[in-house]
Amino acid sequence: MSSDSTGVVLPPGTSNHGNPNIVCFPAKWSEITIFFLGNYVAHAATVLSIPGQPTYGFFWDIVYALLFPVIAVRKGFKAIFSLAKFGATDLETAARAGALCKVIRTGEYARTFREFSLSEGLSFESKYMDVLAFQKATV
Repeated sequence: MSSDSTGVVLPPGTSNHGNPNIVCFPAKWSEITIFFLGNYVAHAATVLSIPGQPTYGFFWDIVYALLFPVIAVRKGFKAIFSLAKFGATDLETAARAGALCKVIRTGEYARTFREFSLSEGLSFESKYMDVLAFQKATV
């Protein structure tokens, strides 16, 4: 047993580094391992996904982040330096973040009555009279 300058007896292997309010125990190898594994998992959990990225691509990004932690730095810097948060409009913000997409309708898509009436220029009053025209157009 050792004692410090205040007369407090410390258990063997401990230290208080001159501060009588703390007691420091030596770290076990299992605690060090858990610390590093926890940091690796936390790093992998914060990997950024790219808008529109398939799930398998994101999975591989996580695997690469676990095996090669420095790889994810590029994505982080790209996200920071894009300054997406400071876009003047929502469209500019999305463009800076790389989140723009194009919606293409397939042959199986059926327009709603609202879309039909807007594209045909129907007024609110004539909308109900043109229900039959809509039904004929979608058949």
